[in-house]
Amino acid sequence: MTSDAVVSRNEDNIRSQNSRVYAYVRFYNKTQRKVDVIWINYEGIGVKYKTLEPNEYFDATTFVTHPWIFRDSATREKLVAIAPAITCQEVFFAKPWWEHRGQSDPENRGRIERVPVFIRYPLLTLRKASLLAVRRSLANPKDACRLDLPKILQKDIAEWSDDVR
Repeated sequence: MTSDAVVSRNEDNIRSQNSRVYAYVRFYNKTQRKVDVIWINYEGIGVKYKTLEPNEYFDATTFVTHPWIFRDSATREKLVAIAPAITCQEVFFAKPWWEHRGQSDPENRGRIERVPVFIRYPLLTLRKASLLAVRRSLANPKDACRLDLPKILQKDIAEWSDDVR
């Protein structure tokens, strides 16, 4: 964990639960930006475990009832996790590693293997991608009111940070 480990309290009441079922994962940053890997603890507070550079990975030994989220370090944009047999998820819960190998019996599971989890940008609509591109070009999102754009777009750009966190 890093020194600025506590990130934030989540609003969706997502939290870690007790479990005895381990999960062994390898988080790969497949973006071109730095990514914060954040575990949601038992109180529902995000704890930053690691900041990954582009194409870097991090091995985590976790539990199947422990949620993980991923954020762009600079913009705090939500990122998604993609793992075998799991579609894009903003909140990632690992599965037991033996299920990844197609086994159902945990007693006859063989050698432990880490399950690859790829961190990527979510697929955005053209509108959201455009708003995000404009927002990234601004020093302060509130500067959107100075742009020669319709008021509704200025408002959306200024408030974008609430939408992506």
